[in-house]
Amino acid sequence: MHTKYERAIETDLLYGTLREVKPNKSISYADLSELIGADVQKNNARGYLYTARRLCETDHDIVFEVVRNVGLKRIVNDDVMGVAESAFSSIRRKAGKTIKTIKTVNYKALSNEGKTKHNASITLMGTISLFSKKRSQLLLEDKARETGKALPLGKTLELFKK
Repeated sequence: MHTKYERAIETDLLYGTLREVKPNKSISYADLSELIGADVQKNNARGYLYTARRLCETDHDIVFEVVRNVGLKRIVNDDVMGVAESAFSSIRRKAGKTIKTIKTVNYKALSNEGKTKHNASITLMGTISLFSKKRSQLLLEDKARETGKALPLGKTLELFKK
């Protein structure tokens, strides 16, 4: 039997407040923390803020970016695309670090299953790194500009065969 999830009052307070933030305006962590009586950058209160942000995004298409150690800024349209740019950079760095970590193992000592996972992981991380590079982004943007829409996976892969 499932118990129905009930949101915490702190989440509801934050959610209501975030929904009222106007486009391109900010709200400080201090104001949000005061609202619920707990530091929204720490422990459980961080989860309340995360849930409130997620609800704003999924229920109202309201997106916030983090202003480090200051608060949140509501972003719209082209500014939202900066979220993707930031993610590409982060993903590329993470893939590169993961490859370095994977390569520290003694490959010869791995089981056959371990070698298979090793090889597949390095291949996948390399692919992620390639596709998240600025050069790849520009190639895809050019094609998207030309077609006026997102490319299906098969056509995307064809671009990288050249």
